[in-house]
Amino acid sequence: MMLPSFVMHCAVLPRRSPGDRSSAYSPVSRAGRGSGRVACPASARSAAQKTSLLGHFGLLLKVLALKLLPQRLTRRRPKVRPTMLEFRRDVGTVGLGVVQVSEDALAGLRDIAAGMLSGGAGGGSRTSHSFRSTGGLSGAFPSTMSWHWAADPQSLELFRPAAHQVMASLGADFELVAASFVIADGGCRSEEAKFHLDFGPPSIPQHVAATALAPLYPREFPKKSGNLEYKPWDDKGSVAVHLYRAGEAAVFDGKLSHRTQPFAKEAFEPRSSSGETSPLGGLRVLVSLSFARIPEGAPWRQGVASVLKGYNAPLPQSLSGASGGAPA
Repeated sequence: MMLPSFVMHCAVLPRRSPGDRSSAYSPVSRAGRGSGRVACPASARSAAQKTSLLGHFGLLLKVLALKLLPQRLTRRRPKVRPTMLEFRRDVGTVGLGVVQVSEDALAGLRDIAAGMLSGGAGGGSRTSHSFRSTGGLSGAFPSTMSWHWAADPQSLELFRPAAHQVMASLGADFELVAASFVIADGGCRSEEAKFHLDFGPPSIPQHVAATALAPLYPREFPKKSGNLEYKPWDDKGSVAVHLYRAGEAAVFDGKLSHRTQPFAKEAFEPRSSSGETSPLGGLRVLVSLSFARIPEGAPWRQGVASVLKGYNAPLPQSLSGASGGAPA
């Protein structure tokens, strides 16, 4: 009589005597030795196949998760780093890094901005320092925002303490080429804040120009208003937000697309109970530092000079010949 194939493959093996080491016992599992359990090669193969399939299925799920889940769940998130190498990895991967700037350096700039606006003698008067004002840069900002650029070498020196702290992470081969106070007196609607590049000309490559932005006033920014929105390089198509914090500067590559996070005028109005008396009360004030690597003969020198002229920022001495003449 022909036995079914399953029975043929699953034979009952005899009990193994203590001294029996015959190969006939080998199909029996270690747990069932000497117990007369059924040895079933077909079942063992099926179990092995199931285990293999589960392993492949798990690997497939991981691959699909990396492909389908938003990259922002796993992308690099810039923050203050303990080393220059880690900071540069943020900038190189994301396009943006974060550095600490001392309160002493920021407080001095805050006083200068207040004195500039009030016209007083508080260390920032128009008679002791020179600033060149402009507004509505390149159509990417609302008319309520204005830039007040250090207009001469002496005024640029006021920003040097903060700039040195940024350059400690950015690199000594970068030069401070311009500095300004960015002041908003009013709101910024979404349609008024456009994504843009600070150093957009094609002749300027990545990693040779950067901007640092740090909040001066108020010291604590609203979490959802007036911060910095940007498009991280390692998460194409998404928009991330850098929250401005006291004592920190966002340092980003000149080729990183970014914009001001929209905000209502009320977001920066002082609370009625605060007793605010500063000339900066009700304003949104940042310090902006522009850096570039501009060695002699670099093909992007002309591009950097044209960007600064477009901002109505005076050219530093190191670039005064790059645009064909001294700045006006």
